[in-house]
Amino acid sequence: MKRDSVKRISLGFFILSTILIGLFSTSITATTTYEPALNKGTATFMVNQYNEGKWEDTVDRELEPDDFFDGDSDEIGARSRITIKNVGDQDWDLHDALIFIFDVEDFIDEDKLNETELVILLSFISKDYVDEIYPEQHDVWEALTVQWDFETEEFDETPDERTYILPIFKEPKNFKDLLDDYNKWALSLNTTMLSFGIEPFPIIDGDDFLWSLIT
Repeated sequence: MKRDSVKRISLGFFILSTILIGLFSTSITATTTYEPALNKGTATFMVNQYNEGKWEDTVDRELEPDDFFDGDSDEIGARSRITIKNVGDQDWDLHDALIFIFDVEDFIDEDKLNETELVILLSFISKDYVDEIYPEQHDVWEALTVQWDFETEEFDETPDERTYILPIFKEPKNFKDLLDDYNKWALSLNTTMLSFGIEPFPIIDGDDFLWSLIT
C-alpha cells in the first residue's frame, strides 16, 4: 500500500469520524436531504483520557497510540492540529482510486515476467481498460491538508506532515460501491497474476479501504 501497509483495525473509522466532526459544516434538520459541505479551516484535537490497559485489551499490546496518531498521543493534554488549506471537487472512478492507494509497480516484478506477460498485466491496469469495465464516477472532495502531530508543547510553525490529499466521498454509498468494484477487479486480475507467479492484489474490506484512503 502507498505510504504504509494496510492496518486491519477499525480505528480507521474513528480517525475519519474525528476529522469529519471537526471539519464538516452540516445542517442538521428533520429532513431526508443529505447536504454536507467541506470548507477550509483548522481543527484541534486533544487527548482527554488514556488508559494503557484498555488500549492493550482493545487494540493490541504490540501497538502504541503513536503507531496510529503520531507524536505524544499517549499523553493526556497533548494536542494535534489539522488544517485544510484548499478543497477541490473531483470525479473519481476505480482507476483514480487504484492510483491513489497503490504503487502499482510494487506488484509487477519485471524480473519475473517475460515481455508478453508484462504487456498483459499492464493492459489490465491501464486506465482505458479499467474505465471501460468500471466507468462509474463518484463525486469526491479532495482536501489539501497539513497536520501537526500530537504534542504536549506549543505547535511548531511548520507542520509535521507534508501536504497531502484527503479524499472524502460526498455520498457515503459511493465508498462501498468503489470498494465492491475494486474487489471485483482484483479477483479478475489475480488469477492471471498467480499464474505468472507474482503476488496478487489484496482483497480488502471496508476497514482496509478506509484506512488506505486516510493514511
